[in-house]
Amino acid sequence: MRRLPALILILIIPFQGSASSDVKEIPLSELTGFGVHVAQMGIKENRAHSFNLLFSVPKVDSNNCSVSDIELTIEKDGQFIAHNFLSNMSESTKDYSSHIIAAKAEGLIFTIGARYSCENQIMNSIFYSFGDLLEIEKHYTANGLLSEI
Repeated sequence: MRRLPALILILIIPFQGSASSDVKEIPLSELTGFGVHVAQMGIKENRAHSFNLLFSVPKVDSNNCSVSDIELTIEKDGQFIAHNFLSNMSESTKDYSSHIIAAKAEGLIFTIGARYSCENQIMNSIFYSFGDLLEIEKHYTANGLLSEI
């Protein structure tokens, strides 16, 4: 009877390993090379107080994996609040995009990323973390990369 729990443990370990995904953090300086596009929408006066951004990523990454989700994680003062899959994506020829509207507040962090599914490959999926949306917006604005819609 004591062998049964060990056998169950051995069977669980391979399944847990196959469910994992590779996480890669993309530095701000490499976002445009990756294919991330950020466009500002709305009234300029509101930009200091809110995000109103169209955020797009390429359909296929350099590993030939297809985008499945753009994801948004929200934290306040270091505490996790929510994780959202921005599934209402628009499709164009080369990318998928989602519109993000959120109020800016002290201690509020919006971390954005994209998950890519790798079919018929050893790796199940790759999650690219792009970082804090406020920092991305600042970087794109400072470098003249923020488009107007």
